[in-house]
Amino acid sequence: MVLSVGIELAQAQVQAPLPWPLELPSALVSKASLYVSEKSNILLDFHGSDHDPDLVVFMAGNQYRVFPELLTAFREWVRAQPRHQGLKVDRIFYATTPPGRLIDAMESGQLVLGNFWFDVKPGKLWPDVFMTGPRQQRRLRAAKYIEGWSIFTRNRGAVLLVRAGNPKNIRGSPICCART
Repeated sequence: MVLSVGIELAQAQVQAPLPWPLELPSALVSKASLYVSEKSNILLDFHGSDHDPDLVVFMAGNQYRVFPELLTAFREWVRAQPRHQGLKVDRIFYATTPPGRLIDAMESGQLVLGNFWFDVKPGKLWPDVFMTGPRQQRRLRAAKYIEGWSIFTRNRGAVLLVRAGNPKNIRGSPICCART
């Protein structure tokens, strides 16, 4: 016996899914078999190949949108530097998931994603760069994964992002931008 359950929503408005850019690694073999299904098998927080990467970067997810552009600029910069001649930067793996989960994976040696896992160990997949805030940096230091850290950016608090030209003339929100 199969039980079928239906739910009717009165006047519910279904919004289209957030479009996610197709991001194929630059190091794919020429006839790689692509199996991309927007409904099931995209790992939004993991980019590149975990097999023998040249560089591994762990970071908070809110930096994702700018990172592909930064990687392109970084690769161009490395290739233009005589002192970095021959440095491999084609196979870059980066994770944009909550940093606490990444540190948990470093401590346990594995990160499990549903029915898939990968090893997080030196010599396998280990961060060369870990971009995160002070709380997680202190955790990394306490675990002796790092000796110290450098601040690469600061924020100015809450901001509102509006469409180019601000066509709705948004000047603030009493909920999120109230000054105390």
